[in-house]
Amino acid sequence: MNRPPGPPPWLWPVTAVYAAQVPAAVGWWVAQVKDLTGHGTYSAQVAATWGFRVLLATSVVQVLPQVCVAVGALGVLLPRVRRRLVEWRYGLLPPEAVGAGEGIQRFVAEHAPGVETRISLRRGQPARVYPGGRRGTRVAGLGPLFALWEEDRRAAEATLLHELAHHRSGEQHVAGLGSPFTGMLRAWPWVFGLCGLLPAALLLVVGEPTGHELLAQVVFVILRVPHFLIVPLGALWTAELVADRYASAAAGRDAVLRALRRIGAVGRHRGLRLHHPPVRLRRWCVLRADERRAQFVAASLLPAAALVGTSLDIAGVTVEYRLLGEGWGWSVRRALWLAHAQLTGGPLWPVLLAVFTVWPLLARLRPRLWGWREEHREVFSVRVYAAAALVPVLVLAVGLVPVAAPPLPYATAPQGR
Repeated sequence: MNRPPGPPPWLWPVTAVYAAQVPAAVGWWVAQVKDLTGHGTYSAQVAATWGFRVLLATSVVQVLPQVCVAVGALGVLLPRVRRRLVEWRYGLLPPEAVGAGEGIQRFVAEHAPGVETRISLRRGQPARVYPGGRRGTRVAGLGPLFALWEEDRRAAEATLLHELAHHRSGEQHVAGLGSPFTGMLRAWPWVFGLCGLLPAALLLVVGEPTGHELLAQVVFVILRVPHFLIVPLGALWTAELVADRYASAAAGRDAVLRALRRIGAVGRHRGLRLHHPPVRLRRWCVLRADERRAQFVAASLLPAAALVGTSLDIAGVTVEYRLLGEGWGWSVRRALWLAHAQLTGGPLWPVLLAVFTVWPLLARLRPRLWGWREEHREVFSVRVYAAAALVPVLVLAVGLVPVAAPPLPYATAPQGR
């Protein structure tokens, strides 16, 4: 049995799962708008209150990931359009047009024939990858890359190899420069603050008669928001850790560590960057690339993120019912029942198990699909891979256990779910 080649490229299956949920998210948003106009489940008097307006504002945070997935799907279907937008926005030009970057282009062509380089002297991360066409890839070299190329050629090469590792999995179509996925994670803290925390605080200040029930729903939405973001976050972080592993194997561990030091210095001036793992975590994984614990972190990151998302769902439902006056025991039982129903009816965990199962077979086809001629460099321990795959197995096994719903202590269940 061949050793598994590391965790699967989770960005593709996660995008598919989220794209399948877009129609339901659109329908949910339409129902919210109907409620606002008094044509939904709420009366016109309730819809006109400040409390309901706050609830609608918090729903923006909940629907944002599906909107970004829908836009991202268009980017996958129209890669040339995204390429033009990215190159226009960042002023990217061929190396010969700016009189710089010929050495960078030669290095990229040597390791990934067919991948083109575009140059911009703007500040930012040293290099990013983006689609050049349906199967093509381009690497954007920004200003800091040129300084690194002159100061530490080996670290600059490690930076480029990291980006080429994304190309090897076709991740430039889902993530990379100009990706709605990464844009969503960059914008989320601001959207969450303006459309989540601030409206909830306003509802507490206003203190209107409808505030009690609506506050419970607002709290539920706020606690549920990370569920929509933590899974794509886990997929993006896994992709970055795997790319670091490839760059470390190809350019050397020390070169990758020096490149990460430069990236960390740039990141401190660019604020919160959720779409990349913390530099400390990346350095820790590079230093221990040959150890099973570092491999397990990369392989189990997405299943762990999905478990955290489910836990946040349970916490959100529990707090919601508690704010509605129910006891803690009944609230927890109801939350667990709803989580079990979501587990048995949702696609995420079956998809995770299926991908874990078929990935060791599909990995051989991955380089050919994206025109990659170099053999796989990094391999994982079979035990580590099996341990990570065991997580969805155990979760789905729990889903097979029948769970009875606790009887509702009141006539109408909370709205908005």
